[in-house]
Amino acid sequence: PSYVPEGYKFDRAVFYKDENGSIGKNNKSEIIQVYFTNNKTGKDILLDERVANKENKYEEASDDKIQKVKVNGAAAILIGNQSVNWETNGMLYGIVGKESGKDGVMKIAQFVK
Repeated sequence: PSYVPEGYKFDRAVFYKDENGSIGKNNKSEIIQVYFTNNKTGKDILLDERVANKENKYEEASDDKIQKVKVNGAAAILIGNQSVNWETNGMLYGIVGKESGKDGVMKIAQFVK
């Protein structure tokens, strides 16, 4: 994203390998998780990006309240006040920011391109 809350900085990216140990089709990872960390608090914000296909789909279980919301015009779900998930342009996106609250994760989501 082109926006993260003050105090958070890029920490690391994790590329997931397929069952053969490669990073995916044509050496392009289909799943990446990007972590932004606040060094003062030790808290992370996680951005999960996946190519939208049968192999990469996932389900999320939660006892938290689920709301229908929009992210840049795309249908999305807000889980509790800490996670938002949506699909757009052939990609699945998820943001988890336990300390960011609803407004924080929604603002970050608006800047994911």
